[in-house]
Amino acid sequence: MYFTANRRIGGGNVSYQANLGATPAQQAIIVSRLQRQSVPVVIQPVNTMEEVEQTYPILKRYIDERYQLAQESGFGEGRLFRVLVDRQAVPSHVDEEIGLPCFGP
Repeated sequence: MYFTANRRIGGGNVSYQANLGATPAQQAIIVSRLQRQSVPVVIQPVNTMEEVEQTYPILKRYIDERYQLAQESGFGEGRLFRVLVDRQAVPSHVDEEIGLPCFGP
């Protein structure tokens, strides 16, 4: 996703799987980065939700508190994703085709 968005993944990790950055100290750093960055959207594959809950409980708590579900969709590909949006972010518009809020110019 980061190459499509033309930006790095929020929090600084390349991905959130396989225990990469999973220690409590590493999770605290990730959350600290997320708090300083503009991260209006979180996209989470539904099939990884259990792994994130078990491996990244500090990050999961932050996401649960900060973001709300906008939509679950496979976007025509079959693999289901959760699209979460920052409760505090104000969208610039809503994409007419997929009905999701947009946060760019």
